[in-house]
Amino acid sequence: MCNIDKIEDVLPNNTNPRIAVLIAVHAGANEEHFDAAVKSIIDQTYTNTHIYLYADGPLTSGQEDVAAKYLRSDTGQDQFVRGTRPRGLAVGLNCLIEAALSDPSIEYFVRMDADDICVPQRFERQVDFMDANRSISVSGTWCIEFSVFGRPTFHKKLPTTPERISLFMVTRSGLIHPSVIIRREVLEAGHRYNASIIQAQDLELWCRLLLDGNEFANLPEYLLWYRVASSSFYSRRAGWSRGWLEVKLHLTYAWQAKLLRPEHLIKLALLFILRVSPESVKRFAYARLRR
Repeated sequence: MCNIDKIEDVLPNNTNPRIAVLIAVHAGANEEHFDAAVKSIIDQTYTNTHIYLYADGPLTSGQEDVAAKYLRSDTGQDQFVRGTRPRGLAVGLNCLIEAALSDPSIEYFVRMDADDICVPQRFERQVDFMDANRSISVSGTWCIEFSVFGRPTFHKKLPTTPERISLFMVTRSGLIHPSVIIRREVLEAGHRYNASIIQAQDLELWCRLLLDGNEFANLPEYLLWYRVASSSFYSRRAGWSRGWLEVKLHLTYAWQAKLLRPEHLIKLALLFILRVSPESVKRFAYARLRR
C-alpha cells in the first residue's frame, strides 16, 4: 500500500492518455540534466502521454522551476506526487504506479530517469512494438552512454528475444531500467518494486517477473541517451552489499529457472569482484572491457 503524501494538479482528464511516464527526482539531481530529461519527454513524436513525477523529498528551487515549466497541469495531463521526506526510488515508483493505475485509460507504463535523454521517436517505437507483440510483458531498448550529450562514449546492446534475455539474466540484467515500457496488466497483477532492498530493485523485479512467466524483449534501436558522467553512476554500483545482492539475485533466478551452469559461477564471481573494486577499476572496465 502506498501512502502518497501529496498529489498536485489532479484535474479531470480529457486527453485519454495511453502512456504513464514514471520519473523520480531528488534534491541532489543536477537541475540542467533534469530539465533536459523532462524536455525530451515533452518533445516526443508520440504525445498521448501523462507524466507522473515523484519528488523524493523537498526539491531545489531550480528543480521546482523545471517541473513548473514542463508539467501540463492546466489540462490535468500530468501529475506531481510529492514525498515529504526522501524514501528512495522504489517507494517513489510504487507511489506513481498506484496513482497512474487509477486512470483506466492508461495502457502502458514507461520508465525514465531524471538525467537521461529520450530519442524523439522512443515512445512511438515502443508503443508500436508492444501493440504488435501482445505476448511481451516488458520491453526495453538499446542505449547510447554519454557524459556530454551528442558525444557517445559507448553504444550498449542487449539481447532482443525472450529466450536470449532469459538466459542473459543469469549473469547480467537483460533490461536497461530507464528504457523500459511495461504493460498495464503486469502491474494490475500486483507486481511492484521491492522497497525493502536499497539497490538493484529493478533487477529483483525483472527476475521475479520472469519466474512468474512473463516475457521480455528489447528493440534493437538506440532510443535512449544514458548518462554515465557523474561519480554516483559508479558509486551506485559499488560495495560488498551491492555486489552480494546482485550475485544472490542472479543465483536465485538461475536456480529457480533451472538455467544455472558452472561457467555462470565464474561470471558471477567476476561481477562481484568488479563491484568491490576501486572506482578507477570500474571506469577502466566500463571504458575498455565491454568493447
